This record gives sequence, structure tokens and C-alpha cells, in this order.
Amino acid sequence: MNSQQSNVTPGVGLVLLVLLALIGSVFFMVIGGLVSMLLTESSSISEALSADYTNLDGLNSIRILQSFQTLGLFIFPAVLFAFIHTKQPFTFLGFNRVSLRFLLLSVAFMFIALPGINFLASLNALIPMPQWAIDLELKALEITEALLTTKSFTIFLSNIFVVAVLPALGEELFFRGVMQPFVIKLLRNSVGFLQSFFTKLLNKSFWGILKPLITKLLQNSFWTVYHSFSSKLLQNPFLGIFITAFVFSAIHFQFQGFIPRLALGMMFGYLYLWSGSLWVPIAVHFVNNASATIVFYLIGNGKLPAHTENIGELNQLWAVGLTSIIFAGVLGYLLWTEKSKKLNAVVGQPANE
Repeated sequence: MNSQQSNVTPGVGLVLLVLLALIGSVFFMVIGGLVSMLLTESSSISEALSADYTNLDGLNSIRILQSFQTLGLFIFPAVLFAFIHTKQPFTFLGFNRVSLRFLLLSVAFMFIALPGINFLASLNALIPMPQWAIDLELKALEITEALLTTKSFTIFLSNIFVVAVLPALGEELFFRGVMQPFVIKLLRNSVGFLQSFFTKLLNKSFWGILKPLITKLLQNSFWTVYHSFSSKLLQNPFLGIFITAFVFSAIHFQFQGFIPRLALGMMFGYLYLWSGSLWVPIAVHFVNNASATIVFYLIGNGKLPAHTENIGELNQLWAVGLTSIIFAGVLGYLLWTEKSKKLNAVVGQPANE
């Protein structure tokens, strides 16, 4: 942490981020309800918040509320936290240069992985779920299909903004821009904390004559295992990326899509780690969400068969999904090797310059 940053510890930083998200979600949801009242036929905030997705007016209300929810829950807390934490908020958030080659490879990675994500989703659906979780999933699917299936190009563009642009920007700001680095740092700091804890524990006087024996036992067994564990796991960014991706998936409350969304979160996390630029996961996240939006638009206009969105699932060309995972793995390896190369083509200037 440099002199231009505050002395906020990772643990305190994560708590502050969550508090800002809670405040922002309530505040912006109320604003979204008021805006929905003005722009739709809703007569009250409560009516706007419980909009009927079976009619156009209700769908427009849902789009408005979803936009403000993304602003309040993700964009507002991440940006405000960055301004509180440092004098260079945009650099802190990860808006750094990224090679054009890496960016294009990352986008190609996402396109190749799309059938594989469907394959993982179909595997996830085989896991037994309580009825309430299944009902929640079906309701979310109905709303998604109602929102995205349209013949109107104007509504299609609004869907791109609400479903692809805002979530890609907001969720990546929150999860990869702020949360992931703090979780990784918190885990790395915990190594020193645990070492200090056990050292102080061994120095306690209540051990008496057993202290030499216990010390030798811990040093010869637990201590060796612990040091190996802490150095390989806690200091490795994998665990921080996994925890962030886990929260990213869980917060959507769509349990039959938990595994594929976890995989996406891991993908976004590693792309950010390897590139050092938030532009990469934002672009890839946008491609993932926009692809679904485009497919539903084309289905609504009769340009694609309805089953197109399910390609790669167990009951819809599963071999394509499995092949997708294999090729995505190969391209992921190429991206990993790219992280150490210095490339001349650069896009995305740091926002603070």
C-alpha cells in the first residue's frame, strides 16, 4: 500500500465495501421505484417493485429497477470505496493499459467457452434441489426470457444496456476491482497472523514441563504441515479468486446455475490477475451477457430456433459443450503464457491520466 492510499486493512475494507453495498442498494432501489413510477403506469413504489413481467409496462419497470439495483449494489459502493481509499481511485480499481492481443484472445476465450458453460449448467441441474430453489430458478428463467425475447430493436438495445453493459461494468468493479484483491491480501496476511498466534500459544506458561515436548511435536508434525499448507494455498491467489467467484455466483440466487457462474467468476478473476487490467474481465463479461441477449433477440425474430440458447447442454449437442471446455482450456493456457509477454499494441488508457 503506497502513501497515497489509506491505512484500511483488508478485513476492514471488505466490511466497509459490504456496508456501502447495503446502503447503496436500498437508496438506489427507492430512486429506481420513483423513476419507474414516473416512466410507467405504476401508482406507487411498492407496485413498481412488484412489477408484472407478463406485460410490456411491467417489463419496462423491471428494466429500470434492475438498472438502479446494479448502480446501487455494485457501481456506487465500488467507486465510492475507491475514492475513500486512495487518491488514484481509477488506477486502484484496475483501469490500466492492456495489450490488444490479450484483450482479443480473452474475448475469443469467452466465445469458445459459451457451449461449455451450458454444459456445466446442465450438469448443475442434475444436483437435487429443494422445491423452493427450483421454483426460484423457474421464476428467474421466466423473467429472463420475458425480458430478452423481443422483436423490437429499441427494446433489444435497452436490454444490451441493462443486461450486458451495466452488469459487466458494475459486477467487475465490485468483485474483481475491489473485493478480489482485498480477499487475496487478507488470506496472505492471515499466514503471519496464524504464525504469531501459535508462537504466542507455545510461549504460554501453563504448558509447564510439557512445553519442550509439545514444541517438538508441533514443529515435527503440525508446524511442517501448516507451513506447507499456508505457503501453497493461503499465499496463492487461487483461493482468493475462488472465494470471490463463490460470492459472485451465490449473490445471484440462481442455484441451478451456481456452478457455471462460479466457473465464469473464476475465469474473470484469472483474466484480471493475468492482465492487471479491469478492462479485460469487463469486456469478457459483456460478451457473455450480450451473447445471450442477442440470441434471444434473434429467436424472438424467428432468425434462430429456440434451442440455440441451449447448445452444449447434455440434451442438446453435449459433445459441443465438452469440446468447448477442452478448447477453452487450451486457450486459457495460452492466455496464462501471454501474461508475461510485453506487447506493443495497447488499448485502454488509465482513467487517471
